[in-house]
Amino acid sequence: MKNTPIILIALLFTFVGGAAMGYLLAPPRAPVSSAQHNLACSESHSQAGVNSGPPAQSKAPEAVKPRPAASGPESEASPKSLREIVEAFKVTLPPKGNGKITGVVKRPDGSAVADVRIRAQGQKRYAYGSKRDTDEPGIEEEARRLIDRRKYEELTRVEALTDSAGCFELEGISDIDYFVTGTKRGYLIYGRGSVRPGAHVELRAEVQIELVAEVYGPDGARRNTASIRQARKVTAGEGQENSGYKMTGPDFYLYLGPGTWQLVAQDPDTPELQSDPVTVELTEGVEPERVALHLIERNTIKGTLTFEGKYSGEYVQVTCQPAPESPQTPGATPPPGRPDRRRDGRSFFFGRNDERTYSFTNLSAGRYELQALVDSKVVASAIVQMTQGVIVQDLVVPAPNRADFVRVTAYGPEGDLLKDLRFGVAYRQNGSSSSRGGSRAILQEDGSYWVAHHPADDSKDKAAGRYFVTVTSDKYGSKEVEYAKTGNAEVTVRFSVPATLKVTILDFAGCAFKGSLRVDLSADSDSRPEFFRNDEERQANGTDGIWNFEALEPGKTKVRLLLSFGESPWDWRVIASQEVTLASGANAASIAIPVLHTLKVRTGEAKAEVQISLRPDDPNARWNPRQKTNAAGEVLFEGLPAGSYLVQRGSERMPVKVPDSLDVLFSPVVFNAMKVTINNENGYGAQVGFMNDDLIISVNGTEFKNERQMKASMEALADEATIKLGVLRNGSTLVIEVEPARFFKREGGADFRPATR
Repeated sequence: MKNTPIILIALLFTFVGGAAMGYLLAPPRAPVSSAQHNLACSESHSQAGVNSGPPAQSKAPEAVKPRPAASGPESEASPKSLREIVEAFKVTLPPKGNGKITGVVKRPDGSAVADVRIRAQGQKRYAYGSKRDTDEPGIEEEARRLIDRRKYEELTRVEALTDSAGCFELEGISDIDYFVTGTKRGYLIYGRGSVRPGAHVELRAEVQIELVAEVYGPDGARRNTASIRQARKVTAGEGQENSGYKMTGPDFYLYLGPGTWQLVAQDPDTPELQSDPVTVELTEGVEPERVALHLIERNTIKGTLTFEGKYSGEYVQVTCQPAPESPQTPGATPPPGRPDRRRDGRSFFFGRNDERTYSFTNLSAGRYELQALVDSKVVASAIVQMTQGVIVQDLVVPAPNRADFVRVTAYGPEGDLLKDLRFGVAYRQNGSSSSRGGSRAILQEDGSYWVAHHPADDSKDKAAGRYFVTVTSDKYGSKEVEYAKTGNAEVTVRFSVPATLKVTILDFAGCAFKGSLRVDLSADSDSRPEFFRNDEERQANGTDGIWNFEALEPGKTKVRLLLSFGESPWDWRVIASQEVTLASGANAASIAIPVLHTLKVRTGEAKAEVQISLRPDDPNARWNPRQKTNAAGEVLFEGLPAGSYLVQRGSERMPVKVPDSLDVLFSPVVFNAMKVTINNENGYGAQVGFMNDDLIISVNGTEFKNERQMKASMEALADEATIKLGVLRNGSTLVIEVEPARFFKREGGADFRPATR
């Protein structure tokens, strides 16, 4: 096996490329019934949970033909080719199952999509352990995982077809996580991951129309490669959808939804070559004509970054905008706005900012300023006079300034200097907090890191704020340290022997939402859900209601139970939390699932596609699920803990208490007060006499009638030195005089939300 590393390196590329091309170029297979696929999948699962080869009537894809295998990645005989390596590779499969996954495929308007080939395949998880900062997997291990995952997916696959109602049923499902998706010509179907036996999933299908584009260079010859940007004009007031990527021709196949699209082609290697925009109208059921895009040279400013110190290009952003009277001073903060999209008086222009090169194309004549920004600060700039053609203007990025960083040195429990660390920074002032993960850090020769300070430029009184740096080691956990922001700020972090934690969700087996539950840890039970170090590690947990956490810093933390309310990985809400104190070594905790309810909201009209949203009546809540009504004008919000909520339709809102009201007719209420919640007992609001649940009902003697009038009255007096607020507290009215510039800002230490009285 002397040549195994070389063979596996080739395998990593050949196998991926070959499998991908085989999938793209192979003719579509005829739909196969659910029973046939279930039989093939079930029989390929041995009773021992190990692949024993597919049955004779089940034909495996040619790219991967399983052979009898036991349990390990190596074969007894030395393979002579890539095919033999793949064929000899042994995959451990789960026990044969008899579970079901049901679902439906619908278009955004709620109509069903029939004859969709549904595919469920097992999701392979890898637990990397707690030493990934020093034991990074090598090329052989990555190749092994690739083959293992692909063969596992093939051998656990179950397929079915949707019926006329768009419904499907997958049988023979094992007790594992599945990824469920579908394919049908003319549709883009969004899949769902982490689907368990017994689940019912709804897949969204969007119409896709095939459009063929041809790209021609300035010499009239057809191009074989090009980047084609596609922008769809959508409903007025909603902006537009943009996408674009490098493609291979000479026929460029675009799959776009119905509507009006604008196409622009660009040479991926010579960005100044760009086509005029071409507008196409796509209609479902109508085959569009081919589109020709002709590249011509555009006015372009481009250049290269040169670094004087230890910088990496990923930390430097280059912008181009119409030049002011004088260039930006290095170290200054540029004006607000998206730095990669500046209006030049007629249209937007876009810049390509690679690791060490940049370009700005399709510029009109005039003076422009290039800016190189690091941590939102200008570190280099140049004025360029654009007339016509291509202008090259390089920028030199100076060495980092020590005053912009805190020097961090981290040690393990045995006093060993740690590397491969991650950093975050935070700034806190008067009860408010701003944090930044993935902060820029520069490794020094002595093993320390320079970590960029948090950019607290929006604070008028920076001296009143507090600065923090968080150091994270995959081996020992995370540790947050406060420091004083000085010209030579420095901190030393010493990690303890790490803790591990096993969290058990009580009554997990009987919960209807068990496939949508997860556990995470956070210092703050109200903060946005945090995620594991990688998605594979996250999903390797929780399938049996038990979650294991490694490499934790001893001390207090909060165990949080979360429930998914949408398809996005960010759509999680905290439904329970409790504080635990971790000691070095093994720890255990349990958390109970609260009683969860379903709320039905009726609009009173049989109209589909009306958006209804829901959020807790709590200023600290971060989740806001949205649903669209069915044909009966109804929506269901599932998995709700008891509490107060606000149902919203457009700008109208309605308070609801769960479980007191579980079936409601949407009846908006009039908001004529502002409810006060004190979040900082030392803030300005508490100092002038405000208390939790106070209702502000008037300003300078003008009583609030509705939300619009309330906002207008407050905005009209925003610049006043002082105002008098009428306050309703426990049935009594009082007046509190405040400085609006302080009360309604960060230092006020209070939150406000519309309320009714």
